[in-house]
Amino acid sequence: MEQNQLNRYMNVCRANRMSNNTLVTYERSLTFLCSFLAERDKQLTDATAGDVNDFIVSHPEWSSVTIANRLVALRGFYDWAQEEELLPGKNPMRSIKAPKLHAKRNKPFVSADEVCLLKESRRTRRDGVAREGDLRDRCLIALIYDTGLRVAEAVSLNVGHVLHMDPERREFIYRGKGGSECSWFVTQPVYELLRSYLQSHPDPQSQNPLFLNRYGERLSIRSVQKMLNVRGKQILGKHLHPHMLRRGFGNAFYEASGHDIYATSQAMHHKSVETTQEYLAVSNDKLKSIMDTSMSKTWATASSSQDK
Repeated sequence: MEQNQLNRYMNVCRANRMSNNTLVTYERSLTFLCSFLAERDKQLTDATAGDVNDFIVSHPEWSSVTIANRLVALRGFYDWAQEEELLPGKNPMRSIKAPKLHAKRNKPFVSADEVCLLKESRRTRRDGVAREGDLRDRCLIALIYDTGLRVAEAVSLNVGHVLHMDPERREFIYRGKGGSECSWFVTQPVYELLRSYLQSHPDPQSQNPLFLNRYGERLSIRSVQKMLNVRGKQILGKHLHPHMLRRGFGNAFYEASGHDIYATSQAMHHKSVETTQEYLAVSNDKLKSIMDTSMSKTWATASSSQDK
């Protein structure tokens, strides 16, 4: 019965178009709790607030962020179970508070000069021939930085996204985080690099994955993380992870737009400008200044229209 309830809840999450990463986190969190409760001869719907607290305490290795993510997953399940009238008692999550999280400022990102080095530096064998996957890796790095794609979105692209791209507009439509349909644009140099990469693709059919591993399967997020870490250490002498490329795009766009945080938020497909603020480490004073300037222009335009 417990597994049936878990499956039903995960189907609800999928119907709500949660991202694959979120689904994995939710299922993993609930599975961990199931195992913990089994040692107490309890099922998910029998858990009390004390059980959940003990569950969290039993994992001292979890960071505040991990705990917060686990609690979000559990809260979602128990809210659903309560609506479905599956709980014999109170909702155990009602009295549990998530740990306080402090927003990190000045998160590291990759600069334009560093991306150029990563894009242009070829990894070769001793005989001077390019290593397998070298063009793919350089193309992937350039694409993420150029568009601000999340790594999960980048590896989910198919050949058709590039094959059917208008060479003038250089736009492709992709269903991004949360299932929303988004437009992404690439610059001319990256478009040319993508077309060059397609020429080396073993099977450039529209429905096939754009980025492949050595076995001809879709490249995984973990493979991209490993690749970036290796290239970062070899070429830049530092650790790199995919989100540093996305942050790099955000900061570059922010500067190029004249510090327009609203345009940057839209380009990064954020639902909230506050999220963009954290990416860019924009202070509240700077955000207030931008809002004052933009809204002052809006009121001035509206006022002049009324005068006419």
